[in-house]
Amino acid sequence: MNRIVSAWASAAVVILALGSGGFAADMPVKSPLSAANYNWSGWYVGANAGYGFSSSDTNIAGLDPGGVLRIANGVVPATLSENRTGLLGGLQLGANLQSGNIVYGFETDFDYAHVKGSASRTLNFAPPVALITSSDTKLNWLGTFRGRMGVAAFEHSLFYATGGLAYGQATNSVNILAINNGACTLNVNLCASSSSQKWMAGWTAGAGWEWAFEKKWSAKLEYLYYDLGKLENRLIPENGSVGITFGSSTKVSGSVVRFGVNYKLGGL
Repeated sequence: MNRIVSAWASAAVVILALGSGGFAADMPVKSPLSAANYNWSGWYVGANAGYGFSSSDTNIAGLDPGGVLRIANGVVPATLSENRTGLLGGLQLGANLQSGNIVYGFETDFDYAHVKGSASRTLNFAPPVALITSSDTKLNWLGTFRGRMGVAAFEHSLFYATGGLAYGQATNSVNILAINNGACTLNVNLCASSSSQKWMAGWTAGAGWEWAFEKKWSAKLEYLYYDLGKLENRLIPENGSVGITFGSSTKVSGSVVRFGVNYKLGGL
């Protein structure tokens, strides 16, 4: 403990000495950005990588009396809850304009994503027959076009809020399968599968911190929430059973935390 206290005391003395005019005159210390105020104005390009996560439900509904009855009896679950997680990364382009300590502009980005989740429920009939209901959802691509507004709170740092358009491609598949010894069976008259892939558009909002560590280079840490709307499926049993049809829908939304690096191209 004494060593820790001594170390902190020594560090404090050094910091105070560095801040004094006399010491600074004797030992000038210059950072790569020696200007009194860093100017954020200009175009920039960069790259980002991060992690996406969400907890969303796939909802299943009966679309006719046969389907409604299966849901009502608990044979087919009305909801499957998925935890979707995964990595994403891509490129961005943007521009800033600074007025005083207020910075505003826009940014667009496009990321490849592998944010995926699945859920399933098994209902055992007389063995070996089991009804397995499952869903899988994956975000394949995510892009945004956002406005940004922030404050250059202190030298080389920018704290900002952001929001605007989000778009992306997602895939969702739902299966309702009566399995007998590993194969679909006609005994229960229910073997349905459906899959859809769609480009979708919605909105996004978030906040971040960007730090200029060189004259033309900056790094950022950013959080975004996105909502692309709902992805729907229609399931009609494959074995030809009459009067049993299901529909499913899942919300494609979630959060992203990502790190990025930007290179400043030039002024506006």
